[in-house]
Amino acid sequence: MSTKEIGKIPSAFNGDTRTSTGWALQLQAYTTLNKGIYDDDEKKIILALSLMTKGEAAKWAEAKLKKACADESYGTYLDFIKEFKATFFPKNMEQTAIRRISTLKQTGSVAAYVSLFRTIIADTNITDEQTKILFFRNGLKRDIALAILNFETLPATVELWMEKALDIEVRKTFTTAPSFSKAKDPYAMDVDRMGRDDDEEGDEEEAPRARKTYLSPQEREKRRKNGLCFKCGKKGLIKDCPNHPTVTTVKKTQTAAKPAAKSDDTDYQEFLEWKAFKARQAKKQSEETDFA
Repeated sequence: MSTKEIGKIPSAFNGDTRTSTGWALQLQAYTTLNKGIYDDDEKKIILALSLMTKGEAAKWAEAKLKKACADESYGTYLDFIKEFKATFFPKNMEQTAIRRISTLKQTGSVAAYVSLFRTIIADTNITDEQTKILFFRNGLKRDIALAILNFETLPATVELWMEKALDIEVRKTFTTAPSFSKAKDPYAMDVDRMGRDDDEEGDEEEAPRARKTYLSPQEREKRRKNGLCFKCGKKGLIKDCPNHPTVTTVKKTQTAAKPAAKSDDTDYQEFLEWKAFKARQAKKQSEETDFA
């Protein structure tokens, strides 16, 4: 009766020293998970060699297979792993890991920093707890490290430091004041428009005055001379202008009902006064001519 393998089998190994450590750990985990199948050294070694099918690893595996055929033995799995590490593991791995851990800094979340720290510290073979704490503390963001240092009792192990750092990050997430957008609440009163809206959308009788356009003295004089409307600039008096843009229906109705109200129009009154002034001036000039 065959036993079904469980777990994901490691991918093919090409001899890259940068991935050799991880690949060896995956192989170890897989054979342990399926120890009912890979129950002796020979089966474990054959599995490992069957996965070394690319690059320098393929050449190394081929040499091992030829030697095993000649000796009629694959040897022990422990010797195989030692030879594999000597060939494919990075040289001076401990020193490299120590250099990495001494310069490691938290740039993102605490969780990401903790995960990477655990991976690197395992390759350093450092066993002193205070040394681990020193490396971990120096890599933490300043505010989190200071928060832990302010505790009455400092964590005694690096794992406790990791737990405290994660707790502080979670608390900061929930206690940080929310940032408010500058966008206006659609349901809030638009105070900036209140005065303007009152003028533009209020009583129809007040709207013309609020939107009145004032002419420069030069323009007013030009329109007087040419008999142009003071409102729209077209030929004709204001009282007869059909294009007056600010006269509302209510105003037109009131004007029709009370013809005398046209004298209340300031511009029209000014036009009449100007016309009378011009008439007096012309009369005066005529009299001076006759006298002469």
